[in-house]
Amino acid sequence: MTVQTKSPQTAAQATTSKWITAAQTAANRIPPLWPLKHFVAVNPFLNMTGESFAQVAARMAKAVPGGMLINRSFFRGKYVDGQITEASLEQAIAALESTGQLVLDEGDTAPTLHELEAWLYSAEPTSPHIGTFADTIDRIHQSRWAATITEEISRWMGAYLDEGQAIWTQPWQGQSLFSAWLEAASIDRNAELAGLHHFRKFVQALPQDPLAAIEKLADLADTKVEGAEDWFHRELLSVGGWASCLEYRKREGISQDGAIALLAIRLAYDVALLQQFDTPTLRAYWRKQVLVRDAQADRRLLLHLVWQEALELTHADSLLATLKSTTETPAAPTTRASAQLVFCIDVRSEPMRRAIEKHDSTIETMGYAGFFGMPIAKRAFGSQHGTTHCPVIVQPPYEVCEAPADNEQTELEKVHNKRSLGGVFKSFKDSAVSCFSFVEAGGLNYSWPLLRDGFLRKAPNHHSDLAPRTDLQHESCGIPQADQPELAKGLVRALNLDAHSARLVVLCGHGASTKNNPYDSGLQCGACGGHSGDFNAKLAAQIMNDPAVRESLAADGMALPEDTLFLAGRHDTTTDTITLFDPDQIPASHRDDVARLEQSLATACNHAQVARAPQLGITETDPAKVAAALAERTDDWSQVRPEWGLAGNGAFIIAHRDTNKHHDLGGRAFLHHYESENDPQGAVLQAILGGPMVVGSWINLQYYASTANHQVFGSGNKVLHNVNGTHGVQLGNGGDLKSGLPLQSIHDGTNWVHEPVTLKVFVDAPADKVRAALDSQPTAKELVDNHWLRLYAADLEGGWTQL
Repeated sequence: MTVQTKSPQTAAQATTSKWITAAQTAANRIPPLWPLKHFVAVNPFLNMTGESFAQVAARMAKAVPGGMLINRSFFRGKYVDGQITEASLEQAIAALESTGQLVLDEGDTAPTLHELEAWLYSAEPTSPHIGTFADTIDRIHQSRWAATITEEISRWMGAYLDEGQAIWTQPWQGQSLFSAWLEAASIDRNAELAGLHHFRKFVQALPQDPLAAIEKLADLADTKVEGAEDWFHRELLSVGGWASCLEYRKREGISQDGAIALLAIRLAYDVALLQQFDTPTLRAYWRKQVLVRDAQADRRLLLHLVWQEALELTHADSLLATLKSTTETPAAPTTRASAQLVFCIDVRSEPMRRAIEKHDSTIETMGYAGFFGMPIAKRAFGSQHGTTHCPVIVQPPYEVCEAPADNEQTELEKVHNKRSLGGVFKSFKDSAVSCFSFVEAGGLNYSWPLLRDGFLRKAPNHHSDLAPRTDLQHESCGIPQADQPELAKGLVRALNLDAHSARLVVLCGHGASTKNNPYDSGLQCGACGGHSGDFNAKLAAQIMNDPAVRESLAADGMALPEDTLFLAGRHDTTTDTITLFDPDQIPASHRDDVARLEQSLATACNHAQVARAPQLGITETDPAKVAAALAERTDDWSQVRPEWGLAGNGAFIIAHRDTNKHHDLGGRAFLHHYESENDPQGAVLQAILGGPMVVGSWINLQYYASTANHQVFGSGNKVLHNVNGTHGVQLGNGGDLKSGLPLQSIHDGTNWVHEPVTLKVFVDAPADKVRAALDSQPTAKELVDNHWLRLYAADLEGGWTQL
């Protein structure tokens, strides 16, 4: 099998040094890693989706142990259970051939069922085809240089990127990364004490510019490698977590240093090692990994891809069977809904929406990205900077302040005083001089907090969480009055709100409630940048209730009923509860409506809680006991699985809820409201495909990769996590920064709870309309054309056509 993995060279690159071109290509393959305080799921193959899934699978099979496809023991289980059959394997071969992902060399034959089954029961490969020089030396000499170098770089990166957690600041923080490292490494004896001879002298001879250093190091290595992209990529992946951290900082404009600077540092160690251990045997061994094509490895990859495709087809067939004959146009409503609840498209919303609709058929639920069309940064009260509360692919044009309920100056002084005292206390507690006396004098005072947090747990109070209000008219931040109607119109168009809208429209943001959890942000709303959707929901409701905004909507032919009131609420995905905010501000005219709604929601929440309990190992069936057990998880600092997050996600349905509300989708589908007949130009569909669908693919591929090869793309066991600054976690007391999901987020201790399949997207619209919308969105089109997700449009027979 031949899979082309070399990226096409641009005209600009042709005039650049081959080493610089290779370095830039390798660095471009590194995805950003958001820090823990607003961790969001990111496609680990983000900058490689311009190539096909099969091409990238071939590259990753050479770059990291295990590649990007799940191991064969997983497929064995599926085959033995009958979930993958011989028929699906034959269909997979045909599908790969028809899409051009399977190209046979002259003399090769298509895989046979016997060959596929034999592969299934053979041993797993144990190492990548490409190694760093440190990897190669370790294999020959049974040493641990690769681990030593990773430890050295991790210690350096943690100190250099410290954001105030450390008492002693590193003296080189004001310099660029590579320049700072050169200064430090030229006097640091650590590498030499570990056995790397004359390393300080070696470093002192390197240029200050990282690209120039890469050129010199590559020339010193004298590898005679024409295309060094895969070599450099492997070097970066050996410290991939820190490389991704740097790419995030560069993307956000925090620093100009990206993965290129880290590549220069990593190469310095590797080339110094090569010079110390250089032998013809070592060079021959290394060059064979990089240059020699392994026909047997290619064949194994081909067979692996067939099994993956069979899994994809089985997954798609299951969804197609579930959704078949549900694509008819919803009937026009004859009566107003008692309430309309707008949930985030997050897969965790689907079971809650189903429970609400089943209990009270007068309530209509809809799905929309959980930032509710508010592209903002939220500036917390007393803070000087905002945090993004919209999808990370959007740069927020507005900053909205959080305001206190009472006197602003008094509250501001309280915040500043608390922070100042906290800083003094932290300095006393952590100082090298006073830390011992602190433990002696105050250690016993921590016994009560330990007992309280360990045994006396309470459910979160979301009313108090939202005591601060949004401030649209703050002197230094807010959304201009002139812009607010346009934001409102976007929400109205997307949800097709009209003269038949309910008296109550609840914008229901979502958030999770956990404790002692570095990955808390990963359970919050991804559309809000890894934060809860509470603030966005309140802001959107405030705008939608503004009389001037309503007048502007009416003037543009989007009039809403005068008695329609927008409310903000929160769906707690950990406890399966719904809280409506600011009950004291509800006008008398709507209090009875709200009371009835809260009654319905309480019953629906009980049903949702009981239905979800078995997934979390809760054996109680009494609703009150289940609710108590779920609430206890939110305050349990030893709980490693407070909830399952988005594990299991695999479908994205863009349609009116009536087309799928009668199906149990198992909390595995993103649900986005869409009415094709009310979108004649396809503008709404274009926005959905280019925004929420792309973000859904990011999430799906993060869960895919963390499951398919957890050792490389996951973050390991939560029990072993140590937080490094604000950037991420390490396993134990060192090693690379981990960049994926924790094991407990996708594995129940016995089995994977997430199935590693790519996203299947179903659009309830004619195929030509979907194609036209897709063609207008290059990023989305790339994902479809290169088989990173599969797109289906509704057909006239009540089924679906793959595009």
